[in-house]
Amino acid sequence: MLKQRKNSEWGDISQVDATLLLIKEAIDAKKDYDYICLRSGQDLLIKNGFKDFLLNHQNQLFIQCREIREAELRLMRINWPKVVKKRFTNAHPLKLYRRMLFSLYSKGIFKMGRKI
Repeated sequence: MLKQRKNSEWGDISQVDATLLLIKEAIDAKKDYDYICLRSGQDLLIKNGFKDFLLNHQNQLFIQCREIREAELRLMRINWPKVVKKRFTNAHPLKLYRRMLFSLYSKGIFKMGRKI
């Protein structure tokens, strides 16, 4: 458990803040951890053996990276209003608005730095 609590919302920068806080507290604990496993609510272990798996794969990292295409970068640069980031039902007007903006950006209709 964390000493300091961090309220985080799905898809928000607060998730990054909470992750950094977890890593900081693990480092500050001055324990010799082999791994730090960060899981969220849906990352439940469904079978036994996770600890054994890590023991059998010592000194290995389980992080992947890939090159980000320009089209994906355009979408990442969107400064979504906080209210639009929340989860909504399919018929909610803000979700429809977000879907429309996403579609326009992904088609390149809006260019970063260009005024409409």
